[in-house]
Amino acid sequence: TPWCSPIKVKYGDVYCRAPQGGYYKTALGTRCDIRCQKGYELHGSSQLICQSNRRWSDKVICKQKRCPTLAMPANGGFKCVDGAYFNSRCEYYCSPGYTLKGEQTVTCMDNKAWSGRPASCVGKRISPALRRRLLWEEQGVSVQWIFKEASMSRM
Repeated sequence: TPWCSPIKVKYGDVYCRAPQGGYYKTALGTRCDIRCQKGYELHGSSQLICQSNRRWSDKVICKQKRCPTLAMPANGGFKCVDGAYFNSRCEYYCSPGYTLKGEQTVTCMDNKAWSGRPASCVGKRISPALRRRLLWEEQGVSVQWIFKEASMSRM
């Protein structure tokens, strides 16, 4: 009969060494090393020991790694596939009239950092000639007054 119950760690791998060797992976004194899969980090001890009270020395869990929350760019935003968790991709976008500066897509990496620098939205430049033609502008609306050249012809 087992001394301690078998260890199962979701998103983790368990490597045990029993004092008796062989198949005694839950016997008194058994030491188990816990390693989390890529994108997950260990909460608890990395080595568990089967104790005389028939319990393991600690409780462990592998939690998905998370990157810091991205800052919302002024005059724009971003959409993420899976929040700020490992392997999530976020795509930046800008409001009309603004251009994206920086990387459009960033990914949360295994080191809990984003793959690129945060993007920003920069206002588009209006040429002086166009600015003279623009009479009034409001968000989402623009009104132009364009003068046509008059010409006279003699009869």
